[in-house]
Amino acid sequence: MASLLYEIMTGRKPLEGLTDEEVRHRFINGDFPDDAAALPNALFILSGWSAEFSKELTRRVKSQDVTLFQATKNYAKVHPVLTGLQIVGTTLSVLSFCAVPALGAIGFTAAGPAANSVAAAWQASMGAVKAGSLFAWCQSAAMGGGALGGIQAAGVAGTALTRVGDLPELMKTFRRSFLNSNQRE
Repeated sequence: MASLLYEIMTGRKPLEGLTDEEVRHRFINGDFPDDAAALPNALFILSGWSAEFSKELTRRVKSQDVTLFQATKNYAKVHPVLTGLQIVGTTLSVLSFCAVPALGAIGFTAAGPAANSVAAAWQASMGAVKAGSLFAWCQSAAMGGGALGGIQAAGVAGTALTRVGDLPELMKTFRRSFLNSNQRE
């Protein structure tokens, strides 16, 4: 998992150009890619590659006696805007992930409202369903229509918001890649 995260962040495999056996040998000896420590998620990557690093990190965190709540509170004080964007992003992502199953649970199906469900009772109480109404939107999402695309877009946007703090590093990586590709031409 750590190698996958490294590859996503850098656009290349760790220790690219070496055989699998050479990579395994280097990792066993704690010889990791030089740029790994500078990545935004370095602690996760290095912890995934090295059990010793993970144990030492855990020991140091415990020795500071900082609870997760205290660490989160301190982070929010230092980065209030970023924290707000991350909370909004996480909320959007979770809601979009749960939306379609929740609609199914109350009776919205691909074939229309299920008999004797909350969705069927709601439809019966309103008579003719108006286009663009909340009920029409819920049914569209359950049927895989345009509303589903909106839910998915909200989830992607929410996930992107949680990563706003990585933008400066991602821009540097993009610029390096762009400059390297232009120099080859």
